[in-house]
Amino acid sequence: MQTRSIEELPKLVAKYRGYIEDPEGNAVELLHMFLIRDAIEALLTDARQPKSISSELHREIKELDDTLWHQRQLFLEVITPMLLQNARRKRRFSRDAWWWYLDELVEPKAELTAQRKTPREKVAA
Repeated sequence: MQTRSIEELPKLVAKYRGYIEDPEGNAVELLHMFLIRDAIEALLTDARQPKSISSELHREIKELDDTLWHQRQLFLEVITPMLLQNARRKRRFSRDAWWWYLDELVEPKAELTAQRKTPREKVAA
């Protein structure tokens, strides 16, 4: 696995944004988007990385994640549940990487009337 530096985070977020803003790519592109999201998460959770990430960048990642979550059906039309399941079998992604489980995660009924949670909070619950 490639070692990345926190300085790469803005560039990775820009790539992630590009995929989120154009969800009608092909399945290979969306698999790449999920791998980019993995790299973002790895940098955010790596204790060896400095934690001097701007609140603006954190907010952008959250907004992009929210968009992915709320438009998951659109993304699932391109990257089918079968492709996601195959990818999970090959790589055994943690449930913390909720983007690899878009086909399995459902919106809780309570969320329809309560304050919205982020997908990360849904997985943790």
